[in-house]
Amino acid sequence: MMTTDDILALLTPRDASIAAHRVLCVGPPDAKHMSGGACFATLLAAPEAEHQRPVIQASAQFIAAPAEGTSATVTTHTLMSGRSIAQARAALQVDGADRVQVQASLGRRPDVGTHEWTRMPDVPDPEHCGPIPFVREDAGDLHTHLDMRLATDFEHDGARGQMAFWIRAPARGIDSAFLALAADYLPESIHFNIGRPAGATSLDNTLRIIARPATEWVLCVTQLDAIEAGLFHGRMALHARDGALIATAAQSGVVRLIEPDATRA
Repeated sequence: MMTTDDILALLTPRDASIAAHRVLCVGPPDAKHMSGGACFATLLAAPEAEHQRPVIQASAQFIAAPAEGTSATVTTHTLMSGRSIAQARAALQVDGADRVQVQASLGRRPDVGTHEWTRMPDVPDPEHCGPIPFVREDAGDLHTHLDMRLATDFEHDGARGQMAFWIRAPARGIDSAFLALAADYLPESIHFNIGRPAGATSLDNTLRIIARPATEWVLCVTQLDAIEAGLFHGRMALHARDGALIATAAQSGVVRLIEPDATRA
């Protein structure tokens, strides 16, 4: 089993390319593809390395994720570079066609103090939480290599469009690539809240990074706003174990019901 650090190392572009390894993929057995979070993480690493500035905000548009076993090219383009802030565009391409696009703002500004209004809910510690029961259990997929633990008791709390889960942070520390990877699990709350086996295909994801504190665990708190016309819309807040707000994310996508005999590969 690979560690989170091993996975993040695979998501660092080499010679402007990235390989869709099985451990970066999700999906049904006959249609494995790089997860949206893996694509997003790769496209945040590239402009950060180029500009030597941390991502502040980034919006991804998912067109068609690279299939397992393929190789994708990473391209970057600077839109603006000032004294403290830069804006850039990055794309993941297969055979010259864009598969994922990202626009990002990067940089730092002088500190004006910490002011947080989004609070972490009271949930059990990760040591007291069991693994997330994913709808599709397929050995070797991305989430089988991530230590993710369900912190919401749906049996007693009911379905309110919410879900909270812990994910173990990489030993190398919190970075934008890890946060993009974690934020892409927002749709996992769908099947818990509608009571039917379901997955999703993300259309977009917007990640806003507030801080990168040292923490062993990150609590991801999701809130589905609505599902209508086969589409979901939702938000996520990511907290350090001590409650500090790390990032927020927002996402929309296509809901896909899964036949019971297709939940296990």
